[in-house]
Amino acid sequence: MSKILCVLKSQKICNLGTMSLNNLEIVPMWYVFDYKNSKLTFYFISGTNGEKMDNMKDTGIVCVSINKCYKKCCNEVYNSIVANGNATIIKNSSEKTYILNKFKEKYGTNNCYFDECAINKLDYIKVDVYEVTGRAY
Repeated sequence: MSKILCVLKSQKICNLGTMSLNNLEIVPMWYVFDYKNSKLTFYFISGTNGEKMDNMKDTGIVCVSINKCYKKCCNEVYNSIVANGNATIIKNSSEKTYILNKFKEKYGTNNCYFDECAINKLDYIKVDVYEVTGRAY
């Protein structure tokens, strides 16, 4: 798990896969996460409309995929993390503030994404992970 957490801390973008009964959607996303009491939780901030959000509201099933590539002894080395979980939309304002502060800490405060007008028009997503795997190759 320590190697997985190292990759999660070092990357800024993941691929978020969502599914409904009829559709599969995979989109690049910014993310933050917590790892407490051996439990991994991802957080996302997203516009309220679109296929990804419709899928989450339909099934709540998501997959998070993160890849890291680096050079080691003239070879490319890859680390891949795949986490499966259940998504919920956060309604609690203190939890939203906590998530927003984590995003500002990771991505900076000078981002129009975190503008006060935009923040109120976004959904805050929590993914409780039930399975995570890592692979180096």
